[in-house]
Amino acid sequence: MASVQDSIRAVGLLADPGRVADAAEDTYTAVGSSPRTNVNGMSKGGIWEKAVAAGVTSGPLPTWVLEKTVSFCHPNDIVCHPRWGASIAEHTNYSGEELSFIARELRDR
Repeated sequence: MASVQDSIRAVGLLADPGRVADAAEDTYTAVGSSPRTNVNGMSKGGIWEKAVAAGVTSGPLPTWVLEKTVSFCHPNDIVCHPRWGASIAEHTNYSGEELSFIARELRDR
């Protein structure tokens, strides 16, 4: 009998608020970019990291799911890359082209 883990083919994360500092999953910031970890100053976590004091829990993805995961975050997105200069505009302007890119990357996992 297959485990639940075996039945998960891919995981897509768009503007992940639970992204942790120094995340190990492949993260894209633009269509066609190379998947990278710790992308261009994105060594800080998502907005939930700021809410831990309020009782929100966050942590890294389990290692078994990392190779199945595609994460996409705009630099300066207030949700997945909160920092000085981040804005809601970067969170609300993900395009259809970017969503299609994520879908292709997930399909190929």
